[in-house]
Amino acid sequence: MKFTASEFLAFARVVQSEEWRTLSQKKAYRFTVEDRGLRVVPSTGDERLVSNWEIARFCETYSQSNSVKTKDYSNLFNKSYLLPVADSFDPKRVEFSLADEVVDTSDLHEGAVRLISVNAYERNAEARRRCVEAHGSSCVVCGFSFAQVYGDVAAGFIHVHHLSPIALKGGNYNVDPVADLRPVCPNCHAVIHLRGGCMSIEELRGHLRART
Repeated sequence: MKFTASEFLAFARVVQSEEWRTLSQKKAYRFTVEDRGLRVVPSTGDERLVSNWEIARFCETYSQSNSVKTKDYSNLFNKSYLLPVADSFDPKRVEFSLADEVVDTSDLHEGAVRLISVNAYERNAEARRRCVEAHGSSCVVCGFSFAQVYGDVAAGFIHVHHLSPIALKGGNYNVDPVADLRPVCPNCHAVIHLRGGCMSIEELRGHLRART
């Protein structure tokens, strides 16, 4: 399966609380997602940061080989901690933040490809599930359904939009999955947050109706 570094990190944020073991030696470890990458804590307690730059290199190699054999990543130092996550990658569990893009210039050399990341806010997977359960997995703006277009491979996949921008909440808050969240397709989600704003669903529906 192919995925970008942004997709990998979005998935890692969802599953970071789960139990992880290296594929080769089955050694336990845990990790958390930070702005700069993955903070890994092996069973030895020797904490380390896997940088966004390393993750971008890993994702490029994995997408080309689509292999979980350690030998295929011999030039990547932290491969043992990234491979189990890549092997478990499920696009249906990925939720993207559409915050302003930020160029991460850490650990980059002249001539290297710049890694683009996004400001990330913690998302609650159970809240997302309950939103989709209540409102369905079709876009509430345009009606697009991934399952209808792509079949079972994309069944249930949809972005979840916070009616009140999560970035303005100032930290943890209690979300009502039915009242506060709505399923929207990536295109409508992008337009809702165009130029950093937050257009209402009703306003965007009006724009669509005006063009039909």
